Amino acid sequence: MAVLVAVLYGFSQLGADSELTAMRANGVSVFQMLRPVLAAGLLMTAANFVFIDQVLPRGNLRLLNLTNDIAQKKPTFVLKEQAINNLPQSQYFLQASRIEAGTGRMREIVIYDLSPPTARRVIYADSGFMEFDRVETFDPARGSWAVATWSLPWTAAAHGLAVVGRRLLLCGGFSGDAGIGATAASCELDSADQPGPWARLPSLPEARAAMGAAVINGRLVLVGGWAGDRSVLASVRAWQDD
Repeated sequence: MAVLVAVLYGFSQLGADSELTAMRANGVSVFQMLRPVLAAGLLMTAANFVFIDQVLPRGNLRLLNLTNDIAQKKPTFVLKEQAINNLPQSQYFLQASRIEAGTGRMREIVIYDLSPPTARRVIYADSGFMEFDRVETFDPARGSWAVATWSLPWTAAAHGLAVVGRRLLLCGGFSGDAGIGATAASCELDSADQPGPWARLPSLPEARAAMGAAVINGRLVLVGGWAGDRSVLASVRAWQDD
């Protein structure tokens, strides 16, 4: 719309200043006058088509994936204050008057539980945290998420999780009023890549959450993150599967 208005205004101004008459008198045809405008219009049409057909869908998909990743690390990220929020894949609705951005603590909470078939429950709390021990898996063939039949050994957010060999390792994370923890656990993966029972491992040297986790040469490497006092860590820790 802006380009259309600009073209109309430009040619109107040329007509008002008798520029069109002067160009016609010098042998410039109307088609020659319109040729640059038509070329620019075709170029902008092609660019707009590529943006809408390729760039915009990929950007929206990356934004959705990023939002889901953040929501898994920090569940309160997608919640709105002073509004009734529907918790995904559940019959719970949550309302909080205030959500602290730094800690994720919610104030003046009201939870509406619609899961009982014969009754409805309303739960009130002065404050609290939202945490999940639920695990969701993604099937690339179907392109969909599903709730796994197994769960984490404790409710945690912003934890480190990686596969070392045939073992699934879980380290640290934020766990409600307990704060940032140093606990660690592992479980063996069976032939179908399903985890077995969780077993506790020696605790981390320090409490750590929101760290980077990677597997390098069979070693789980934890990089940075938050310490128990909410300071930012610069240390690197490695765990070797013996």
